[in-house]
Amino acid sequence: MRNMAASLPRQIAIAVRLARQAAPRALYVLAAAQVGRGVTQAVSLVAVNRMLAEILGAEPPSTHSGEHSPR
Repeated sequence: MRNMAASLPRQIAIAVRLARQAAPRALYVLAAAQVGRGVTQAVSLVAVNRMLAEILGAEPPSTHSGEHSPR
């Protein structure tokens, strides 16, 4: 497992080099799309986190209905 992890950067470099030789424009478009997707996903996760914090933080746990609380 360690050997495979150690060889990963070299394998990625080979793949990027081959992609750049085959279709440089497509490589840059794909890289930009992946960065955009990552930023969009990060913003979405932050928004969901804030919404959940607002929803769950709106009412303290002690004021919830006692249906499921231990007796």
